[in-house]
Amino acid sequence: MGLGVRSPVAAACAGLGGGFAIFLEAHSRRLELGLYMLQHSVESLARRVRAAGLVPRIPGEDAAIFAASMAVLMQAYFADKAMLRAPYAKTLRFFVGDTAPSLTETATQL
Repeated sequence: MGLGVRSPVAAACAGLGGGFAIFLEAHSRRLELGLYMLQHSVESLARRVRAAGLVPRIPGEDAAIFAASMAVLMQAYFADKAMLRAPYAKTLRFFVGDTAPSLTETATQL
């Protein structure tokens, strides 16, 4: 097995190097970077599974992946609004409003 561009070893090394690069980021940005990479990882996994013939092409698949990614962001927003940086929180607040309390605020009221 060669170490060409498409070899599994080269892909594993690239993934390992990219994965450890998160430790170069500031601690406060790691969550954002993780959420960003989660969406791309899910999309890449869906393409690989489809290319292997394990699942058929699903109409609206891109929209479903986007919706799942937004669900993760929405969960983070409602769990603790301070978890997300201001630009993300402001964008989500524009779409969903600021009327609902976060889960941490609800838990402290109990």
